[in-house]
Amino acid sequence: MAFVIREQFRRDATKSADNVVFERGWTVWKEASGLIVASEADEVFTAMNGTVQVGSAYPLLGGLKCVEVRPSCRDDIEIWDVSARYEVPKVETPPDNFSEFMQQSQNNSPENPFGPEFSGGGQTVEEYRVRDLDGRLFVNSAKQPFRNLVPIPVTIQVDRVTVSQANRANTANQGRADGRRLLASVSYQSAEHVNKQTGVRTRYYKNTFEVWTHPDRDWARVEVIDAGFKQIKNGKLITIVDPDTKEPYSEESLLDGNGQLLSAGGDPQTIEFRIRNEGPLGVPFLS
Repeated sequence: MAFVIREQFRRDATKSADNVVFERGWTVWKEASGLIVASEADEVFTAMNGTVQVGSAYPLLGGLKCVEVRPSCRDDIEIWDVSARYEVPKVETPPDNFSEFMQQSQNNSPENPFGPEFSGGGQTVEEYRVRDLDGRLFVNSAKQPFRNLVPIPVTIQVDRVTVSQANRANTANQGRADGRRLLASVSYQSAEHVNKQTGVRTRYYKNTFEVWTHPDRDWARVEVIDAGFKQIKNGKLITIVDPDTKEPYSEESLLDGNGQLLSAGGDPQTIEFRIRNEGPLGVPFLS
């Protein structure tokens, strides 16, 4: 079921000597088979992540940052009105003491200008794997490489966080899976903290972590239906043929998990392949 998001307005709300406030608004609803269905506020927030979230810039006016996103459901109708408020962020000076600056960088509160920065939203990717974690080709139970494996489009949730840390991010965990979560990307940029009183410069890093959440399966393993053009019979690998014409089939036949043709009416078998290392992702602020 997908959300429909339609922008309704953009306007300047208030102006003052030291700030300007803009607003944007959308109507949002969840749709299945052409019908509007029930949804919760948390789902609406998630659906809007790719459109607006606290900290994102106002279109064409990057100096304005979103400070609030507010959804409200219409009475007796499963349609939501979502409004966003943008302001010019206040210019803040980082603490002169580097330890205090690092400590403040770990404070995840909306009022903290030096805290972690979040972004993300829904994204469609194509899953296509032909090799396991050790680089070996996927093979069926007759030890033959699978053919006709096609990319499968899947919509994932992407969450990013950028946080200032004393050390650069450890990229060794990139590609690690933890259940339905995958650490898809780890990157860092060098930065400098300047103590304005002493002039001392201290290098630190802005580390960015990108986590993918799969909607329905573990990222570390895939299952492939056991099928092929050949089977093992009497200890030999032979081509599977039509019993009447003796001609090879043009499509793969189901196998039984032991390298032999699946009996009529038998349940299809799957083979599981491990494709990624598993373990804690070690990503801050994205629990």
